[in-house]
Amino acid sequence: MSGSLQIGGSQPRPLVSFVIPTYNVAFPSLDDCIESLLHAGLQQSEREIIVVDDGSRDIESLKKMLATYGDSIVLAEHDHMGVSAARNTGMQIATGEYVEFVDADDQLDASLFKTELLPLLRKHRPDVLTFRHQVPSTKYQVQRSDEYETGTQYMLENNVHGACWNYVVRCDVAQQVLFPLGVKFTEDERWTAQMLLRAGKTVATDVPAYIYRKNAASATGNKAKEATVQKIADAFATIAYLDHICGTLSGREQDALRRRVSQLTMDFVWNVWQWTHSLATLRRQICLLRERRLFPLPYKRYSRKYAFFSALTRIWIL
Repeated sequence: MSGSLQIGGSQPRPLVSFVIPTYNVAFPSLDDCIESLLHAGLQQSEREIIVVDDGSRDIESLKKMLATYGDSIVLAEHDHMGVSAARNTGMQIATGEYVEFVDADDQLDASLFKTELLPLLRKHRPDVLTFRHQVPSTKYQVQRSDEYETGTQYMLENNVHGACWNYVVRCDVAQQVLFPLGVKFTEDERWTAQMLLRAGKTVATDVPAYIYRKNAASATGNKAKEATVQKIADAFATIAYLDHICGTLSGREQDALRRRVSQLTMDFVWNVWQWTHSLATLRRQICLLRERRLFPLPYKRYSRKYAFFSALTRIWIL
């Protein structure tokens, strides 16, 4: 890391550290993001907002913009190494009891975080609190809040959200797993699955407290041919990586991660077709999955969608 700057003085240990990776971000979007955190129901002593700049071109303007927030922001800087490196930096310097990742062009639903998530966090003090994301202009109804003894149990019984911003995680649990460097897509999937295997009590909710805003210029929003090739390569590498870890586990941990690998494989097959509409590309990827014995999918009733898709793969000859 080439340098760091703290704007403001020291504080008691916060309840939640929010980590925001930035790279040439539009300041209005970052403003909206920070404002949502400031109004999420935490006193200043209970929150820490860490902005990690990943080598933006105009760092001085970013510093001036953040300085308007006084002592509410911690700024860390390093050379451009990607969002994984930025998240790792923020996670490692976080001083809060919990950490929550927020992308700079997204924001929290401050009202839902304050009224729905914070009470659960204070009451249960879990290792992990899960929630959903929303898309602007879509209405949601909060439905449930379930408690699991471990993150492993949660993975065994649920379809896991891969995005890291769907979780508030106890810092000492989050810091046990680093985001993979050099992986542009699906880096969240590697971190989330391994983090949950290390987690104790997990509280899962349907609260849509994260506002995800699609950005065509972002890594996941880029539909250029080069980006599609990279998406396929990274997604396959993530499946292979987690499948390898499965081989080092046993019992419930192995079963939980195997479920996640199978679901990611299902999504991968569908996404390859959606991204390329190329039967030749789909065949190549399925051949690679067969080599790793990941295709056909094992028949399990993880969900109706998975059960149907896995049954289809057993008669699907390409």
